Amino acid sequence: EKYGIPYLELYYEMEKMGLNAETDFHDASDHLNQYGAQKLAGYLGNYLTENYGLADYRGKNERWDKDLGEYNKYLKEKLKKESE
Repeated sequence: EKYGIPYLELYYEMEKMGLNAETDFHDASDHLNQYGAQKLAGYLGNYLTENYGLADYRGKNERWDKDLGEYNKYLKEKLKKESE
C-alpha cells in the first residue's frame, strides 16, 4: 500500500476462483494440483487482462499454440489414466 503496488491475497479469493479444498489441492500444505492450478492461472490471467490491458496471444503465436496443445494433450492423457 505504501508504494501503491497491489497485493493479491489469493486465500480470500478461493471462492471467486472456484477452488475446492477437496478436489483442487495436492496435499494439506495448500499446494495446488493441476485442477487448482488451472483455476488460479485463469483467475490471474483475467485479473491481468482487466487491470493492465494485457493482450491475449492465443491463436497469434505458433510456438505458444503448439506448447498449449501439447500441454492439453498431456493433461487429457494424465486425467484419463487417473480415472482408470
